[in-house]
Amino acid sequence: MPVKEIDELFKNIKNKFDKNSNGWKVLSDIDPRGNKDLFISKDSELWQVKAKTVNPMAKIAKGFHVRNLDDEIQDMIEEKGQKGDKLLFSMLIPQENNAIIAQGIESFQKEQSNCLKSMLAEKNKNMERDLTHEVEREFEKRHPMRDLFM
Repeated sequence: MPVKEIDELFKNIKNKFDKNSNGWKVLSDIDPRGNKDLFISKDSELWQVKAKTVNPMAKIAKGFHVRNLDDEIQDMIEEKGQKGDKLLFSMLIPQENNAIIAQGIESFQKEQSNCLKSMLAEKNKNMERDLTHEVEREFEKRHPMRDLFM
């Protein structure tokens, strides 16, 4: 599955949300590099978004869409998706002539997120590495000297 720009990904998520706004779940954590992982699920679909904070008001983000979740992954999301620390999240995703505002409540769960990542890795061996690489590459392109001081 290809890593996609966040604006394209959220346009597709918004279209699905507009058709049916019930039953959406958001799970999040922070990876070892300090990037935020956000998992958004609805029924048998799952999206992963990885974001690197540039400043308090801006992030660089990339994501991908996983299709046809098998029952084991879906059950894990259902079972564990309601637990964890509840945090508010919001994102402003620029589009061609407007923007998508995504707001809601996410469950912050390091252990469950790592479990989900390992399950996804069985199906998409390099997806976590590719997603992290794309976010870091975009960050370095936009802010070449910034990472030297972190």
